[in-house]
Amino acid sequence: MVSRTLARCWPSPDGTISGHRCRRIPFRTSTRRSTVCARAVPAIAPFSSCDVRRVIVFVVTTGRPRDPHRDKAILTAARELIAERGYAGLSIEGVAARAGTGKTTIYRRWREKRELVLAAMDDYVGHNDAATEDTGSLRGDLLAYGRRLATLFNGFDGRFFLGLMQGYTADPSFAEAVVRNSASGIHLPPAVIQRAVERGELSGPVDHQLFEEIVPALVIMRLMRGQSLDGKFVDHVIDDIVLPAFEKAGSA
Repeated sequence: MVSRTLARCWPSPDGTISGHRCRRIPFRTSTRRSTVCARAVPAIAPFSSCDVRRVIVFVVTTGRPRDPHRDKAILTAARELIAERGYAGLSIEGVAARAGTGKTTIYRRWREKRELVLAAMDDYVGHNDAATEDTGSLRGDLLAYGRRLATLFNGFDGRFFLGLMQGYTADPSFAEAVVRNSASGIHLPPAVIQRAVERGELSGPVDHQLFEEIVPALVIMRLMRGQSLDGKFVDHVIDDIVLPAFEKAGSA
């Protein structure tokens, strides 16, 4: 389908072609070039006294519609390779080979590896929306979120997140983006704290991000040591570290 036709002409210093020269205009989309008489394209080349001038005409056509199945295959391949090889070991060539597509197809969608990785992460964590747990007590809520986080990181999520961490030192802004879009189990909803205050379990409001400062760090350290995230570990973290920290912060 033709979307538009363009031409560009201007006076030439050497006076060739009736005193005018034409050049083609670059486009990222597919184009077709032809040479025509100026009178044939008056709408795009309003000439004055010259009888015939040479112009370059571009017929810009639309390409194929973007295939969402191809996008999904590319993003899935990127996540798998990050979990297997880490951020440093990820390459566009490797993703293309795993997804069964070409590098050009990937570069049409994402200009660089960083953009591809963030897109792969956004596409994945969108399926991990956490419900607002309400177990009837602050300890129960914290244990529920701690166990959910342990379940996430015991599987693919743990390997994927550790692979992403390789990109932190080289690009601080990348680290911020990863933390901001991390699996929702890391983020404790403010409603958990609000309910605890209403029940009288906390004497005052507490920044819900205190949970994020403590629990993910301990989880990642345990993963790096090759240790499992079992129920005993979660109970220890909540009872001996998180709850005392919340109670102290609420009374401050």
